Amino acid sequence: MAAITFKCTSCGAFVNFNPDDQNFKCPYCGKDYTEDEIIAKANEIDGEINKNIDTEVEQSSTYSDTNEKLYNCKNCGAQIVADETTVATNCYYCHSPIVLVDKLLREYKPDRLIPFKFNKEEAIKKFHEYVGKKKYVPKEFFSQSQLEKIAGVYYPYWDADYKCDATFDGEGVTVSTVVSGDYNITTTRYYKVIRRGILKFNNIMRNALSKNQRLLADGIHPFDFNDEKDYSSAYFTGFMAEKRDVDKEDVQGNVESEIESYLQPILTRGSSYSKLYGNVNMNILNKSYNYLMLPTWVLTYRGKDNIQYFFSMNGQTGKVCGKLPIDKGKLFLHGIIAAAGVALALLIGGYFLW
Repeated sequence: MAAITFKCTSCGAFVNFNPDDQNFKCPYCGKDYTEDEIIAKANEIDGEINKNIDTEVEQSSTYSDTNEKLYNCKNCGAQIVADETTVATNCYYCHSPIVLVDKLLREYKPDRLIPFKFNKEEAIKKFHEYVGKKKYVPKEFFSQSQLEKIAGVYYPYWDADYKCDATFDGEGVTVSTVVSGDYNITTTRYYKVIRRGILKFNNIMRNALSKNQRLLADGIHPFDFNDEKDYSSAYFTGFMAEKRDVDKEDVQGNVESEIESYLQPILTRGSSYSKLYGNVNMNILNKSYNYLMLPTWVLTYRGKDNIQYFFSMNGQTGKVCGKLPIDKGKLFLHGIIAAAGVALALLIGGYFLW
């Protein structure tokens, strides 16, 4: 199967994408490559693989009945096992970054991506700053050896844009009361209300990967779409990536339900009626879905309770999300100290009272 790396023309080492300057760099000799140079090479390789993909598929070897496949590392020749959704990884032996581009062709080729904006060292620093403030987190959870396990992963999303012709058709009610002598006179008026608008909704996101641990990564949104770039496999070098296994049709109904939930509040905004009842009809004028890859720093930890904890960080903004483990020993000790403090205060107070 097709597995590629990008080699330095000076020393032969592999080239990685460098988030710090948004260019490509050899980590050994330090040679810099422009974005245009590497992307042109990546597009050339992708094109060659696309032409030969039928032959490649016929000659591919299946590792088991779980859709795992074997790939050959172009750097050291080792065989690498990858599951169905993995599209970028590292060789277990020589640690070369590898992009499994045959999984990203045709309908599985992403349209756009947002590159990582900071490197692993910065991600570790941000993680430590966040977790270090939590009193009851086990020390081993943010030890240096544990933090080194943090991995940059591109996750797949569907990014939907819609243009709708929406109409609200209903009844508005106004109620007014005046005092006349000993009487309160209440007047209720009913109005036919029709409101119509052409509405646009952009960047409605749905995750396109069904793996369970993927769900927590949704908590690191939003992303700044001004940093979007056209897809190139070159951006995956030095990172991991997952291919989508959720089709557009699987999320479309949910997206349109979300849009419908926005229409009535938008169309009735600014109303002066005491009450407003009615229904909204939506006519979709235009819709488009982009297959988008978003950067996420991921760290997993299996605690003494044998529960796996998943922590994620937005690879663009640094926003964090996750379920943190609790050191019950620390919690218990803090409770003992607090109880002892209260008891001592009561004893001292009792001494002075007597």
